[in-house]
Amino acid sequence: MAAPYLNLEIKQYGDFEPSSTCVAVFGLITALVNPSSSATQPTPLSTAHAIDALYTKLTTEDATTVPDPTTADPENFLWNLWDTFLDLACQVPSTHPSSPLLIHFIKSLASLSSDRIASVWGTESRLWQDLPFLKQLALEEVNGINTEILPSDPNFDWERGRWVSFHHFAAHLSHLKLCKNSDFTFYALYEFRDVLAEPPYPTPNPAGGPVEILDFRAPVAAAWILIAGKEVFENEEVTVKKWSFWQRRFREIGQMREVGEDTRKVALDAAGKMEMIADEARARPDPNRGDRS
Repeated sequence: MAAPYLNLEIKQYGDFEPSSTCVAVFGLITALVNPSSSATQPTPLSTAHAIDALYTKLTTEDATTVPDPTTADPENFLWNLWDTFLDLACQVPSTHPSSPLLIHFIKSLASLSSDRIASVWGTESRLWQDLPFLKQLALEEVNGINTEILPSDPNFDWERGRWVSFHHFAAHLSHLKLCKNSDFTFYALYEFRDVLAEPPYPTPNPAGGPVEILDFRAPVAAAWILIAGKEVFENEEVTVKKWSFWQRRFREIGQMREVGEDTRKVALDAAGKMEMIADEARARPDPNRGDRS
């Protein structure tokens, strides 16, 4: 059975039309994630090569090519690329069969051999190995998602779906260590701070009560452990004390009758995975980490 078709939308910028780069990237990524009966269905690698060719076309001026003035600068191209890509990544549900293609695309792009250097905010980065500007645009993307949207708002499910998709995507990036110069696991720490507080959500939240919020956010926090638990544990800000506290909170959420059955199950799964990771760390301590108490 073919994967469900995704009705994806290109990101809008108020009264401004999306740039030619945004339109081109949108077309390439939507063709990748949406199934086609064509014999030339794009692959992550072919899409990565197409992005590379687009970069060359739009940032190189020659006798036959006039760069788009809004994206000709490499920094502008990368901004438009990741802004469009991440917006699409947040639209693809984490459970959709095409979701892994987004990660495979990033992996393929980072593997392209190139000696080109891109200057981003005064810092030189390798194109494409360092995935320049992805980290910066990821932060902007997630900060633009409204997790406190009211249930009565027609965009309620849309915004919550974007939050879930972003964190699953970031967790897979972390697990595969694709962003060599960027640690995406700090998104997990923010989620743990908000979700695993004790007691949870002590202040009123317009998006719902504590139980309803846990049913939304606890599975997101648990996904970080189940997808990239070891990488989260390796974050330099994670101590044994914090890890034990988070593990206990997952276990407690897993025993709450008020939350949904799916929430209880994934919370207990996360607690069990955390125990395994801690046991492995005790059996093989990392001499480079020092005291993590």
